[in-house]
Amino acid sequence: MIKVLSGSKKPDNRLRRLIDLIGRCKRIIDIGTDHALLPIILAEEDRCDCVVAIDSSVSAFNKAQRNIAKAGVGDRVTVIHGNGLKKVEVKAGDTLVLAGLGGKEIVSILAEKLPLPDNISVIAQAQSDLPLLREFFDSNHWIFLAEEVL
Repeated sequence: MIKVLSGSKKPDNRLRRLIDLIGRCKRIIDIGTDHALLPIILAEEDRCDCVVAIDSSVSAFNKAQRNIAKAGVGDRVTVIHGNGLKKVEVKAGDTLVLAGLGGKEIVSILAEKLPLPDNISVIAQAQSDLPLLREFFDSNHWIFLAEEVL
């Protein structure tokens, strides 16, 4: 677990790599945000015009809200208590981050929203079932721009 908040320490290598992959974007949707560390850093570094943090766990949602308030980025990060992408409309130009979830869960979340709009980016960091995730991406004719093991 990462225990970094609002500039107090540098993010670990996995989190820093996610931030680097995101780069600059219009809107980021962090699905399974947990403590909202990624959205907080993105807001602090002014990398995205709009940051959305989603988690299905009540305790994670509450922790995310507290962390966002403590970091002072509540005006730039919207927190949603919900399952996957059910409570948000995915739009062209969005970047979806699904990090720290299982491959089956990532596939399930994305499959529920198919077809996705054109011109979106998906950054997936699966904790398990990576072959299933690769197969899903391939079967939907999505192009892999990068794949790394961290």
